[in-house]
Amino acid sequence: MIQKEKNGIEWLEFEIFQSFPEIIHGTFLRKGGISPLPKNDLNMVIGKIDIEENVLHNIKKAITERELTKYFKPIIVHGDKIIHYKKDMGSLNYEGDAVISDVKNVAFLTTHADCQVALFYDPKNKVVANVHCGWRGNVCNIYAKTISLFKKDFGSNPKDIFVGITPSLGPDSFEFKDYKILLPKEFWSFTIKPNHFDFWEISQSQLLKAGIQKNHLEIARICNKSDPSKFFSYRGQKVTGRHGTIIAIK
Repeated sequence: MIQKEKNGIEWLEFEIFQSFPEIIHGTFLRKGGISPLPKNDLNMVIGKIDIEENVLHNIKKAITERELTKYFKPIIVHGDKIIHYKKDMGSLNYEGDAVISDVKNVAFLTTHADCQVALFYDPKNKVVANVHCGWRGNVCNIYAKTISLFKKDFGSNPKDIFVGITPSLGPDSFEFKDYKILLPKEFWSFTIKPNHFDFWEISQSQLLKAGIQKNHLEIARICNKSDPSKFFSYRGQKVTGRHGTIIAIK
């Protein structure tokens, strides 16, 4: 991934998307905002840890630096619901873990800490998707379901779709003591040591099986828990904020 900065806002971009100037994308890092977590954090989720005023300020500042004004931010539910965003739907109170759209000039924003976020782009049909995927998302294979919606609603060919997966929990940090109850047997071969799973490889396997070409897939393979100066992590910090990852079509 490539790190960039503008007016105190830092973000990461995928190398795989650099040849597509018609899209804006990135994962915002934790500094550059006004949230007290402990200070100057770019938290993008309202809750016990932060107030609405701070979060709205942070989102506006971040997307403005990316030359965008409108955004759509679903309420994450850790499931497999995918929202097909259409023009003038508004920006609030939609529950789901993914959004897919061909609408231009809207920042599709997903919030996350330890979970993966995958950005999809079909350059032939000019369609994007922003997909939140924690372990529950892998269990229900939200990635394959997103690709199915690309095909059904936009006529996309999976071989044309590019995918980037953000920093997230790495295998050394992804511990599942109850994995025999929580995870399907096909995941058990992805252990790297007792009770620790490589969800980067699980996601790659699911995406390749769904038709994504390996040379169209970029996985950051950066563990967010390993660098608290840049990343939020619930497992690492417990009381923590959430990053925002965006994708938009110009």
